[in-house]
Amino acid sequence: MRILIVEDAKTVANRIIRLTREILDTEITDIQCAGSLDEAQDLIKKFPPDLLLLDLNLHGKDGYGLLEDTASQSFHTIIISAYSDQAIRAFEFGVLDFVPKPFSKERLAHAFHRLKDDATPATAVTKFLVIRTCGKTERIDLGNILYVKAAGSYSEIYLNNGKCLTHCKTLHKLSQILPSTFIRTHKSYLINLKYFTQLEKIGDHKYIIELGPSISLPLSRNQLNKFKKLISN
Repeated sequence: MRILIVEDAKTVANRIIRLTREILDTEITDIQCAGSLDEAQDLIKKFPPDLLLLDLNLHGKDGYGLLEDTASQSFHTIIISAYSDQAIRAFEFGVLDFVPKPFSKERLAHAFHRLKDDATPATAVTKFLVIRTCGKTERIDLGNILYVKAAGSYSEIYLNNGKCLTHCKTLHKLSQILPSTFIRTHKSYLINLKYFTQLEKIGDHKYIIELGPSISLPLSRNQLNKFKKLISN
């Protein structure tokens, strides 16, 4: 795992490095630290990380510009910041966790554990996905997403206006940051429950999910009971 720490206070950066090494140990293949937003952007371009640990205030500069840009990329971001009042805003961008300063080793370990958590976090308050197209970033409101389909190391985002956009995060990573209204119905699909219309049986132990008037998606057998229980509530 390649990790990039963006922190302008050297003592804090050194502590994050030490604790990260203690917690993740052999899972780390490379760990680097940037003391400014410009340096961080340069390192991300040259050596894209698997995980970004980002402070939101570097030398008085707002880190949200960098956060919005990196939200469209393949890696997860964990915020480590003293500005805990900014947590909700950060989560809206789809960060994996927000670790308030001062922090303990246990709190940092909890954030790292979420990297391996297969369940969609119930506390997710992501409001939009940031997608980069033609060199520009675009915010997509979650309410406009019908479903998400796995496409190798990418994901295809299908919108209610008929458009399909590509996100750099895998389906698994998106499932970790999307709210509970997005349900994993198949190894290749996440659906927005807002658009669910009916569940239809098409054969022995085979079901499809209808979204709106014209979209039919498969429901895997191992998700059937969970999905039936969900829609019956």
